[in-house]
Amino acid sequence: MAGSFEDPEIAKVISDQEVVECPELFSTQEEADTRMILQALHADKRLKEMEKKGRIIIKSSDTDVIVLCIHTSEFWVQMGNIGTRRFLPVHQLCSSLPEIICRVLPAVHALSRCDTTSSLFGIGKKSVYEVLKDAVLDFSDWYNLGDSDTETAISCSRRFVARLYDQKKKCASCHQDINKLRV
Repeated sequence: MAGSFEDPEIAKVISDQEVVECPELFSTQEEADTRMILQALHADKRLKEMEKKGRIIIKSSDTDVIVLCIHTSEFWVQMGNIGTRRFLPVHQLCSSLPEIICRVLPAVHALSRCDTTSSLFGIGKKSVYEVLKDAVLDFSDWYNLGDSDTETAISCSRRFVARLYDQKKKCASCHQDINKLRV
């Protein structure tokens, strides 16, 4: 049946005349955050194809959504409610940061406290960002995380967690031979 909605992975475009599948929006992702980005990218592409000007604005106060927007085109995130509403131009935020921070931020966020991982005990978002900012080159293994092997990703993650819990660098061995640390 062409108009059925039995498979949740297949997106449909609904108009007043028909319901058709939209293969560009196919996704096995269950998390709404990633689906929102996929939808926004599709809408942005459609606007350009129709030669229409406009901005994609995603309404969310979720840090996960902001981090996911980092690697997209010109996206804005609307945060807050009536009276406290703000618009965050993610593309401008990215241009104010070093490229390597923008590239490794999704990995850092996934490790430290996204919706699908628990937060690290006693470590807040500000601490995570400060450690990243102060020593981003120490974690450059995350730069091409999708192309790295598992051991490289694990080693870099161990170094980062050790640095988070030893920000005053009291444990020299944590910073010299982090691979002995087992998570």
